[in-house]
Amino acid sequence: WGPGVKVKGNRTLNRGFQSGDQTPLYLLDGVYMDRQHLEGVNPAEIERIEIVRDSEASVYGSRGANGVIAFFTRKEFNLK
Repeated sequence: WGPGVKVKGNRTLNRGFQSGDQTPLYLLDGVYMDRQHLEGVNPAEIERIEIVRDSEASVYGSRGANGVIAFFTRKEFNLK
């Protein structure tokens, strides 16, 4: 997915988080989504994916403590 991000089975792990819950915050067009919901999105609808970590993720509060994986859909599919 990107530097420091590893997908292992059905888990997404961030480099630097060795124990406890390592689940990042998932966003689709700025809306929180769980991973199961995201797995139902057609990959053709995705325009880009951004990985947000460390101090940049602090704007998401404690929910972004394990990083953020933000998916953005193409304009014709945009949820907003």
